[in-house]
Amino acid sequence: MLSVASPSTYTIRHVGAFKSGHAREFQAQSRGGCSVAEWSADGRYLATAGEDRHIKLWSIDRLISGGRSSSASMSFDVGQGACIMALAWPQPPAGTLAPVGPAAARSTAASPAVGPGSRGKSTASLPATPAKGGRAGSAAAAAAAAAAAANTAGMPDGFATGSNLGRLDLWDLRQAKPTTSASLGHTPVSLYYIPQPSNTSATARPILVSLANNVVQIIDPRMTSRPLASYTSPTRVNATAVETALPERPRVLLGLEDGTIQVHDLRDLGTVSQNVVAHLGPCTALALDPMGRYVASGGHDSLVTLYERDTMLPARVLKYDEDQSIRCLSFSHDGEFLSAAADAGSVPTWSVNQGLPAFTMPVLSSSSTSSLERVRWNPTRQMAVCTVRRDRTGKIYVMTPNEREKIL
Repeated sequence: MLSVASPSTYTIRHVGAFKSGHAREFQAQSRGGCSVAEWSADGRYLATAGEDRHIKLWSIDRLISGGRSSSASMSFDVGQGACIMALAWPQPPAGTLAPVGPAAARSTAASPAVGPGSRGKSTASLPATPAKGGRAGSAAAAAAAAAAAANTAGMPDGFATGSNLGRLDLWDLRQAKPTTSASLGHTPVSLYYIPQPSNTSATARPILVSLANNVVQIIDPRMTSRPLASYTSPTRVNATAVETALPERPRVLLGLEDGTIQVHDLRDLGTVSQNVVAHLGPCTALALDPMGRYVASGGHDSLVTLYERDTMLPARVLKYDEDQSIRCLSFSHDGEFLSAAADAGSVPTWSVNQGLPAFTMPVLSSSSTSSLERVRWNPTRQMAVCTVRRDRTGKIYVMTPNEREKIL
């Protein structure tokens, strides 16, 4: 068991800013609900999609400064009858991850980033706005931004989507139509790009796909009829996470309907290397600490548990007072916070170092009968996005700190 750390000035400042912060409302889809909201690895774009056959890309600047009438930066038409069920951005090349968070201030130097549209040309990353009141917070923010820049060098300019039609599409940000389309045979539940060397073309990057028929596959987008690896789960797969921080031991984690977490070696997907009894009901959420310390899991039993990342032994259970199912978990980019989307209209957030509640961000009005489906922290900044469960308005909600204490 880990000892409870005392809160740093960095943590206290962030908590104060979010307690007095708010959630901005954006119209992501023209009709129907927004089922997908995923940040690009460099944090510069948010992709949203749902039932109106359009994928929309939002720039970080538009989300920070815009109001509810703001429109997306780009839009892609997926075709008649298609509803996007999963979306994935390419991840940083394997073995090139840089540290982020307060600790990085002592070890990380700033470096140029290669972002979408640059195609190998060095461009400056978006500047971080220093926190008020002391050097520790600003140094940590600058280090986190520098680490994020290092992590996104050589990223391809596109993303992958999976639709209810059982189709996988690869998109280039500079083209209106998919560059590659292939049949998956079943509806995808989740997609995850497996990090590869930066000189690997986008169409050759393998993708981990979790399908609605309880099959998990690693596929080459150029030949989906012959998966590179496959595993059929004995029960429904509710959550998936891919860990490649340790190149010698890459892993796939599956959160299952029977309440267990299965751990697979990425190089031998068909073999279960570890089986962790995690929840009394279905395990519905998994998240990886970007600092490399923990795996977080959530379930229908309202429990949120942190496991030691290397051993998968329980480190601590985070207190959640409400008797509500956990639908999604997400760590902040610096590993300071862990947030949950549950059967409620607000986002409970814990201090990871302390293992205690930090703040709750109200998202939906108290009169709303809806609940949150997803929460996703931006991978480079202190802001997060939420989507609503079974919502017909097509709205997303972006959580940001109080403007007077802005910590971006």
